[in-house]
Amino acid sequence: ITELWLTGESTIVGLPADRAFERIATMDRTQSATLQRSHRRIQNTQPRARNRAQDDQKSVELLQLFRDGRIYRAEETARLVLASGDVLIVAGTPGEIARFVETTDSHLAPVLADGTRVPVDDIERKVCEAVVLPDSPYNGQLIGELKLNELFGVRIMGLQHRGRQFVTGLREMRLASGDVLLLQGRQPGLHQASDQGKLMMVEGVERGILRTNKNRTALIIMVAVVALAALTDLPIALLALTGAALMIVLKCLRVEEALRALDAGTLLLLAGTIPLGLAMETTGLAQMAVDLLLRVLGDAGPVLILSCFYLLTNLLTQLLSNNAVAVLLLPIGLNLAASVGVSPTPFLMAIAFGASASFLTPMGYQTNAIVMGPGGYSFGDYLRIGLPLSIIMWLVASAMIPILYPF
Repeated sequence: ITELWLTGESTIVGLPADRAFERIATMDRTQSATLQRSHRRIQNTQPRARNRAQDDQKSVELLQLFRDGRIYRAEETARLVLASGDVLIVAGTPGEIARFVETTDSHLAPVLADGTRVPVDDIERKVCEAVVLPDSPYNGQLIGELKLNELFGVRIMGLQHRGRQFVTGLREMRLASGDVLLLQGRQPGLHQASDQGKLMMVEGVERGILRTNKNRTALIIMVAVVALAALTDLPIALLALTGAALMIVLKCLRVEEALRALDAGTLLLLAGTIPLGLAMETTGLAQMAVDLLLRVLGDAGPVLILSCFYLLTNLLTQLLSNNAVAVLLLPIGLNLAASVGVSPTPFLMAIAFGASASFLTPMGYQTNAIVMGPGGYSFGDYLRIGLPLSIIMWLVASAMIPILYPF
């Protein structure tokens, strides 16, 4: 499985996409049926001949076609004629891909290995898509400086950046959160690159070996922590730390895996925003914000005040981290409840729900940014889908929080 380039000798350039793939013969179906992806790029050539295969059974399946920055799904390509510059994503077993190369007179393309374009030497290598996570050390780095081939034996075949596909000029491109890399390599190397670079594999490579003999132990620890937190007065932080320590002691998790799981960015964010929230309380800034809000709302009842406070929380969390919003608005919520003369619980729940409903922007939450690249979403897609969801959440929270958590 690899990226393929069609030259002037290719037999499918100029054919409609659906006919081109229907006329590629299936010569042998004894290999693995697992679908795997391959990129093929059509070189700037003229169409020459029709496919020589006469069997109408498909050997590979067309998944997507990229043309002029637009993505066409398989069902949209029936009337499209394969043209110069098209990039195709096809699926098939390694044997089928190899026969496809031979049948269509295609050639294996070069890939990027530590900044240098080199030939692909093994069609049996795994190919996978990997998303650059927000906390990845590769964020902001040039692709040519990553040295993935030297460190892990992994080569870079392509990049999806801000909805556009790139297979050339990769060396000088800087990675950003949400970018999708098309990687080629042995499975162990791909997993090592994923772990070290905090990449999320989304397609084309199986998960590594799992320590299934420890799954029951891990489940017991998790259930015990949750049960003790729900049924006793023991601090949740103490229970969680004890559970994490037991995971390591009982070898459900290695120490290095536990250390990699720590999100330094989140820890630093909380370490900075918690003192800031305390400073807002001690300096009177939180009370000033409450007075301003009450002045705007006038003689509104607690339900309307709660609804507006939820809306404020939800708008802030679209631009800031939900952790930061929760910490910063906590003292304001407590002061607001005291000023109105009601229980603070509904306002705390408004913070919890409002800060978690980050639907409007890609930067609202990490998962929003992660799926933006693989899904081909734009900023407008988040607004179009997220705005109705946010309004529904606002109305439901405004109605249900006072019922479930009375003033």
